[in-house]
Amino acid sequence: MNEEGELATTTAKAAVEAEIDDDGSLITQQEKKKKKKTMFGWKDRKRKRKGGDGEKKERVKNIRRDNSDEEQIPHVGSYAHPGMKNIAALTCLPESESFLSLKGLNENEDGNASGAAESDDDDSATATRKFAKHKVAILMGFVGSKYSGMAMNPDQRTIQGEVEQALYRAGCITKANYGFPNKYSWSNSARTDKGVHSCAQVCSAKLRMVDDDWNIVRKEVNRFLPQDIRILDILKTKRKFYAKTAREKVRYMYMLPSFMLYEREALRKVFEGRDCHKNSRHRNDPLSDEDIDAVRDQLSKYR
Repeated sequence: MNEEGELATTTAKAAVEAEIDDDGSLITQQEKKKKKKTMFGWKDRKRKRKGGDGEKKERVKNIRRDNSDEEQIPHVGSYAHPGMKNIAALTCLPESESFLSLKGLNENEDGNASGAAESDDDDSATATRKFAKHKVAILMGFVGSKYSGMAMNPDQRTIQGEVEQALYRAGCITKANYGFPNKYSWSNSARTDKGVHSCAQVCSAKLRMVDDDWNIVRKEVNRFLPQDIRILDILKTKRKFYAKTAREKVRYMYMLPSFMLYEREALRKVFEGRDCHKNSRHRNDPLSDEDIDAVRDQLSKYR
C-alpha cells in the first residue's frame, strides 16, 4: 500500500472513532475524555453554585433546623406521647417535684437551667447554668412482671418508658428531647419480652449531667422509678459507645429454685410446719425473720 492509501485509511479510522462537535470539527476519543473530565471540574462546580448574577445560592446545611417549624410527635411508646397519658399517670410525679425544681432551677428552651442567684448588688439576680452532656452506660435491673418488655411499645407499660420518664424528671433529658430517643442516642444492649426479668441490662445514652457526682444522679433517677426497676450504676463512656453494637454476646439465664423439682406434698409440709401456707395465713400477714430463716434451712436440704 502506498503512502496515499495509508493516509486515507488512517483518516477514515480516525473519523469512525471521532465525533463531530457543534462547529463541525472532529473530536477524537482522547479529546472527548479530556473534555468530559474538565466539564465537571472544581471551577465548574463552583460556578454552578452561583446564580446568573454571580451571587451564591443559599444552601441547606441543617435539615432538622429547616423543619423546626413543623410539630414533632414523640415516639408512640414514650410516656411523652399524648396517647400514653393514662399509662404515664401510673408513675408520673408532679412537675414541682422534679430534680431541677428542687434545686430552684427552671429549664429554658435551649436546655440550660436558670434560677434566682445570690448577689451582693441585686437579690433578684438570675443565674444561668449550662449542664454538660456525656455519653454514658447505664446498668439496670428490673422485675418485669408488670411490664410488656424492655423496648417502647404503643399503649403498653414498658421498662424503657419508665426509665425515660425518670431520666426526664431527674433532669438528665431536656424537655425538647423527651419522647425522642434518637435525640439522646438511646440504645439497648438486649430486648426482653413481657414479664421477663433482668439483673444486668446495659443501655447507652447521651445524658445531661445535673450533678458533678454520677452516684447522686443515679440516686435521683431511682427516686423517680418504681420499686421494681433500679439503676445500679452509671459510667461515662466514649462518644462512639453504642450498647447494641458494643456487646460481644447476649446471655440468657433461667433460674429455678431446685426445691421446686421435688414432691409437692413434702414441700407443703415444710410451709405448713411454719404456719406459712396460703390457706393458714393471710396474704397481708408477712413472715417474720425467724420464720424465713427456719423455712430456708429446711429447703436447703433439697439443693
